[in-house]
Amino acid sequence: MLYGGSALLLAIFTARLLHVPLLAAVRVRSIQGVARGQANRLLNGYLRAPYEFHLRRNSAELMRNVNGECLRLGETVLSPLVQMASQSLITLGITALLLVTIPGAALFALLVVLLIAVPLVVILTRLIKRLALNAQRGRKQVIGVVQEALTGVKEVKLLGREGYFLQRFRHAFFCPTSRTTSSACAPVLQPSTVSCRRLM
Repeated sequence: MLYGGSALLLAIFTARLLHVPLLAAVRVRSIQGVARGQANRLLNGYLRAPYEFHLRRNSAELMRNVNGECLRLGETVLSPLVQMASQSLITLGITALLLVTIPGAALFALLVVLLIAVPLVVILTRLIKRLALNAQRGRKQVIGVVQEALTGVKEVKLLGREGYFLQRFRHAFFCPTSRTTSSACAPVLQPSTVSCRRLM
């Protein structure tokens, strides 16, 4: 009997050790598939968009959306949603069990948790939304600066404007909202007019 119980316990722990990584692998592959599909649909939409659409949009923004935002959507939105859904099922099961066994205490605890959690979720949602928009704006600016600098790197070196693009990069990387007064967030100075003799 003792050996049978030990074998059963060992089998349960072995199944759990195998179940957790397999479930994580399936979840990651599913989320990556959704992200790749979204990126493919975005690129297809951009390629089929009218010419006027691209006149109103910066190519750095489109590159950011296809290359970065779709993968980031899977990592920071879809994956937490899947985990939250699984944890919510466990929480609902425990709550239902408590309501059946000790309904009075369970209802009181549920009310206290809701009174604390709902305002906290509202505040954090607004804060996270603002920070996410700032980060998205910053990534757009960073990609735009890097694209401009490396696309015209010959002209940049010829005119000696490496410092200007480095300053723009630091400003976009550290100060996407331009609301801070630190030295890294100083306003970017526009390059002065260069004499044509420099090009000769």
